[in-house]
Parts: sequence; structure tokens; C-alpha cells
Amino acid sequence: MYKKDEMNLWIRTPIESNKFFIVSWRMAGSEFCKELIRENYPQTQNINHWGKSHTTLDSKYVSDLLNVGTKVFVAITDPREVAMNLFYFDNGLHLHDSDYKNATCKVDKQLGIEPNFIDLLNDVTDKQIELIDTYKEQFGDNCIIVRYEDALYYQNKFHNKVSKFLKTTPIGIDEVTKYKWSIYKNVGDFNQFFDENDLHKHYNQYKSFYEKWEYPKEGLQLLKYDWHGKTWVIDEDEL
Repeated sequence: MYKKDEMNLWIRTPIESNKFFIVSWRMAGSEFCKELIRENYPQTQNINHWGKSHTTLDSKYVSDLLNVGTKVFVAITDPREVAMNLFYFDNGLHLHDSDYKNATCKVDKQLGIEPNFIDLLNDVTDKQIELIDTYKEQFGDNCIIVRYEDALYYQNKFHNKVSKFLKTTPIGIDEVTKYKWSIYKNVGDFNQFFDENDLHKHYNQYKSFYEKWEYPKEGLQLLKYDWHGKTWVIDEDEL
């Protein structure tokens, strides 16, 4: 590896190997997005051509990746879902208090200490905004933003964006390997885990972000039942 930080950054060596680069904040579905891309675009299939980061890059790495024409994918997810998965998925294994500037986000589950969830929600949103703004500014047309929710439920929308970016058409594969690798993250459950007042305050503070990336205030919980875009109708004649 050209550079490896086990928590934040994986860049391959030689630098030319990094033809593609996946970026996201923790638990935002980047591996799922990457695998959907790899199985549908043959030029991206070689796993040794992928780098990854959970953080912004210093100027040296940016310059090196720009020089070799690296294509950057920034994967985002509704921050409320990210916060839920950080705290509850894998028993909070991916929630590191060193990631967050607010001391109230420190977590000690053995002592029963929980973070101030508004601070956690705000910090997760800020992390994603920083990644979006920084990578787009640094890599310009060689960077696109993709939503994990689109990879999961709106694949036509996801592929329309990716195919234009890569200037090729997708094969049209959606196999179950990525589920077996445990890279699926929950979508639509945050309302069950956070206080309604906390969610309301957080959403109002970051309303512009949620509107820009098409995350409704109530979330996307209905997608797991209505992802095809139609409402299930019971035919009483078949009962």
C-alpha cells in the first residue's frame, strides 16, 4: 500500500493502481456502492484498482491522484441512518469518540453512557458535508456524489449517474454477494431509535442539506416496502 491508516485511509501502490477511489463517512454504505459499481462496470472490477478513504486527503495525495486521473466516488447516506448504524450496528464497533469534536458524543457502553444524540447527528452530517465539499473542490469533474439509498433502491438513478461519469453502460447485475459480505446497512429505521424532538431540531438546523440530497424529514422508511415506486394493492377477489 502507498499509504495505510487502518481507520481512515487506504491508498494502493504504485499510485497508478488507484484508478478508482471510494470515499464516505463511516457506516454510510460505501462498500455496497463500490460492489454495485464493480459488478456492473467491467473496467472497475479489479479490486486492486480501488483506494478508499473516510477522511479528506492532504495535498500530496490529492496531487498524486489527480496526476493519474483517479475517479472518485463519494458515497453518502441520510445522516440519521448513519448515526443509527454507528451506534447500534455491530454493537457500536464503528463508533469512535475520537471522530467527534463534541465531548458529549463520547461513548462508554459498559458504563451505560450514551452521547448527546443531537450532537452525534450534527457531527455525522458535518462529516459528510466536509467530504462532499472537499472532494468536489479538489477533483472537480473526476468526482461524483452517489447515494447509498439509490444503490439499494433506485438503481436506475444510480446507474444513470455512474454510467455518465464512466462513459459506459452498466451490465445490469445485482447479485447477493454483497449481502453475504455483511455490507448492507439499514435504511428507514432511525425514527425508532432517536427522540422525535432531537430529530426535529437536527433536521431544522440542516434542512438545506436534507433538501439538496432529497432526504425527506420523515426519512425513507417506506422504501423497504415501496421501493418499486408503486403502492401494494390487495385484490379482494383473490382473498
